[in-house]
Amino acid sequence: MFVSVLLGLVTAAAVLAPVLNYYYRNGYVFIDHETFYSLARLLYVLMWVNAAFACTCLGVWIHAGRLGIGMWIGFGFSVLFTLLFTMVNLVSGKLTFNENLKMAVRPLRFKFMSGAMVLDLGTGYYAVVFGTSKRSQGYVTYRVKGEEKTSWSADGGVKRMGILHSCQIPREELENNSYQIHAIRVAERLSYGSRFGTVLHGDTYSFKGTRTSDTLTAVSVSDWHFRYQEMENAVAQMGGFDLLLTLGDGGDYFVNEQHAVKLLVKPLSIITKGQVPIIFTRGNHEVRADFDFGDFWRKLGYKDGFNYRVERGGYLFTVIDSAEAPDGHDEWEHKGCYDMLPYLNSVLAWLEQLEPRPDKYNIVMDHDANFSTPTDSKQDRYFAALERLGIQFGVSGHSHNFRFDEALHGLFPNIQDGGRFIRAGHPKGPLNGLLDVITKPVYAYRACKIEFTPSEIRITGTDDLGNSLGEYSVKK
Repeated sequence: MFVSVLLGLVTAAAVLAPVLNYYYRNGYVFIDHETFYSLARLLYVLMWVNAAFACTCLGVWIHAGRLGIGMWIGFGFSVLFTLLFTMVNLVSGKLTFNENLKMAVRPLRFKFMSGAMVLDLGTGYYAVVFGTSKRSQGYVTYRVKGEEKTSWSADGGVKRMGILHSCQIPREELENNSYQIHAIRVAERLSYGSRFGTVLHGDTYSFKGTRTSDTLTAVSVSDWHFRYQEMENAVAQMGGFDLLLTLGDGGDYFVNEQHAVKLLVKPLSIITKGQVPIIFTRGNHEVRADFDFGDFWRKLGYKDGFNYRVERGGYLFTVIDSAEAPDGHDEWEHKGCYDMLPYLNSVLAWLEQLEPRPDKYNIVMDHDANFSTPTDSKQDRYFAALERLGIQFGVSGHSHNFRFDEALHGLFPNIQDGGRFIRAGHPKGPLNGLLDVITKPVYAYRACKIEFTPSEIRITGTDDLGNSLGEYSVKK
């Protein structure tokens, strides 16, 4: 009786979530976005708790031939809310029970939530990025010519406190060197002073240096949308590599630092083992709610946004933030919060002022290869700027389809990386996937290896089961 009444009260309270959401969206309830999504995920977990309780009641009924009034009340609540919480499957990102539980509840213990990944910022610095479970100050230690050095996670020289940490180190000091990650818990910030707690000392990593020759092996990943296990499996099929190219959309949304750590930093740290540099491109799904794109690039360590250039040996990568609002106005996800037209024009202005580098083999990286819609003049400006820069090869994502174009818009060969897809014979559930929990579609993943040699570029596509998706080559 007590258990059934307790479950009934909890689930009855949970019914108020859509009502709270309505008033929250209209500004009447003070509840932040992170709390709302955590509640949604907890509702998903409660769905399975209710389903288990309903089955228990049914078993008692069959075995004993009767149920008490309390059990009948609990049984009714459980059946009703099992159906209701199935709908939460859409809100919670179609993750598994364990994944939802882990996303909903932060660990009580202060610990590292990811290993380290290393971003090439294109400014002569690398950023060592990692995450912790609690608010803390992160730092990295390493040695140069016998002298121990420390780099703190900082913004404008001021130490940052959070769970996403980015520590910048000069390229020449990190290449072919070892480093260790650390974090100190900030238990409390007072009006005068602070109170610190546990100090964590993480793994030590051996970082590889820049390849100075014209031979470079890269792996390209894009659009894993929460499904990072399949991405990790696909990359594992490809063997060793010198560079990781990421093309955006690690999740359906990043609304806080926790999402960035779990859906971006953690899987990329597993793939690279903290040893291989990453060139990062933002997708159109990373930025949501109050976690806007300005916060995102600064917290990862970038100073001037996601438009930058990186030199790796004889190659020059031009990274373009092409992901937002192709018509220049507000996409439906942002609901009136942004007018992206000024930002997109600033991206084009940045691109148009770059100097051509004919001494390098020029590669463009962008999430959306087309930048904008065909009827929009911004697309004409975009490809005119790329032609002026002498772009010779392109790498993009967004389409979830492994595809090679010999001459994108008649200019240069381009590979569209595959990303997440649903394997044939295992479709999504009805009602736009709302009943995926019943049909259990099988998600798979496509990635590709790109081998740069002095004479050609070889491209090989592979899925997470090791199936070949095709091979292409481009003469240089």
